[in-house]
Amino acid sequence: MAKERSATATIKGYFYQFDYFILQLLKCKNDTDSVCIEGIEDVDLMTADETTAVQCKYYAGTEYNHSIIAQPLRYMLDHYLSKGNSLDMKYKIYGYYNSGQNKLTTPIDKESFSKKFLGLKAFEDLKLADEELMAFLLKLEINIQAEEFDKQEANILCELKKCFDCDNFDAV
Repeated sequence: MAKERSATATIKGYFYQFDYFILQLLKCKNDTDSVCIEGIEDVDLMTADETTAVQCKYYAGTEYNHSIIAQPLRYMLDHYLSKGNSLDMKYKIYGYYNSGQNKLTTPIDKESFSKKFLGLKAFEDLKLADEELMAFLLKLEINIQAEEFDKQEANILCELKKCFDCDNFDAV
C-alpha cells in the first residue's frame, strides 16, 4: 500500500495527537496530575510520581516499519542520557498503523534496539554501557497498536459523559 502523503493525512495526525492529549487530560486522576502538549514530546503526562513523555503517531494509510519510530526513539534516548536517567521519567511511543504491527516484538532487548532503531555504527558511536541502554529500555513502552482515530474520539465523548454524570461537574 502506498504511503498517504496528503495534507489531509498530516492534519489528521495532528488531530490524533491533540485528541490523545484531551483524552489524557480527561483521565487525570488527581488534581495535581497534568498533561502538557508539545513539551518534551508530543504529550507529556505528569503525576506526583513520574513523567511520561509520549510520541503520538497516526499513519492510517501506512504500514508500520521500524524506520518510522527510529528517530523519535533516538530523541528519547538522547533525552534520557542528558536528563532522564536522573529523573523519574518514562518514554512511550503510541501509534496507529494500517498494518505491519507483527514486525515489532516487544519488549525490545538491547541487540534489537541497537540494530533496528539506532544502527550498529550509531550505537557504537554512542559508547553506551549495556547498563545504561537496559535502564532506558526499562523506561520505554512502545504501543504500535493504538486506537484508530474514530475509536479514540469515541473514548473522548465517553470520558466527557462521565464528567457530566459526576457530582463535581458544574455544567453551564
